[in-house]
Amino acid sequence: MNIYKSIVFSLITFLLIITFTIKPSYTEDNSKILDIFPSPDGKQIVFLATPPQGGNFWVINIDGTGLQQLTNNVEGTYQGISFSPDSKNIVLGKMVFRKDMNLRESLKKGRSPTDTEMILLNIDKKRQEILMTEQWPFFSMWSPSGDKIGFGIITGRGKNLCVIDIEKKIRNQLTISGDLSSYVSWGWSPDGKKIYFSRLAHGIWVMKSDGSEKKKLIDNPIAYDFYISPNGMKILFTVSADSLWLLDINRLKAKEVTSGSVLILGKYPWSSDSIKICYSAKKGEHWNIFVSQIEGEDVRQITNGENDDISPCWLSENNKITFLRNSNSIWLINSNATNPHQIFPKPKK
Repeated sequence: MNIYKSIVFSLITFLLIITFTIKPSYTEDNSKILDIFPSPDGKQIVFLATPPQGGNFWVINIDGTGLQQLTNNVEGTYQGISFSPDSKNIVLGKMVFRKDMNLRESLKKGRSPTDTEMILLNIDKKRQEILMTEQWPFFSMWSPSGDKIGFGIITGRGKNLCVIDIEKKIRNQLTISGDLSSYVSWGWSPDGKKIYFSRLAHGIWVMKSDGSEKKKLIDNPIAYDFYISPNGMKILFTVSADSLWLLDINRLKAKEVTSGSVLILGKYPWSSDSIKICYSAKKGEHWNIFVSQIEGEDVRQITNGENDDISPCWLSENNKITFLRNSNSIWLINSNATNPHQIFPKPKK
């Protein structure tokens, strides 16, 4: 119980630091873009931007036009965004610290010091629907069929995976663990029938989408940043900050595909044909974008210069990659390194 309290205290202390208390607005001069999320159809990009005070999700068209504010985070923090398969909706988690209860009091009473929500947001109509309020969801991910959302929660028994039926509002907890660090990362199979997940010191596992028939695929290494290929045959994951691995699901063999430099994966590191991957690596003083075959062969650096280029994501068009430059602009480039251009904010003439 003391370990649980310590972890909860650390988590909430961190969130208190980033809690937003003033109504934000996006301005080119003082806003910092933290992450980008392209829509599955490749027509829009949602991004999280935070000026010195306040932070929100915004959406733009792929050409950088049509800026719209999606959230109005006067108080609290958002996270855990995921697009629906039809690109019309997003799901995200929101946490607001309760003013009527402090941390010590809440731990004594076994209650959460926060109000939490899982929010379903229609991008075009800006219509919000609250799906869940009991616990703070994280690592939310829409099912390929679009009728369910999977997510992680922290309970008194540890980190666990759940699935909620969007229409029926019925939640099903798929894993039960007494180890707070056991659940690490996860993902849906492309047909939505299976869920792959990793556990700290317990390897990579698979189960049916209802939580039944759990089966271990491989033992260590520990799999972070877990991404399943569009054809469902491979899993790309990081073992450490400088080691990228690939698991062949059918052969149950994992191999290291690149190492030796610090790596960052974006939300969509796979090309749509499952042949190539993209990632950001720091070699020297700056971060740059790299593209390679899935076995780590034919590695090509597609950005250069005195910039920090991170969070690369393949678009639905197989030859285009979007990325974040210097945490203040969104760029688009062809996977063969041609036609790099800034799409947001629009460059000043």
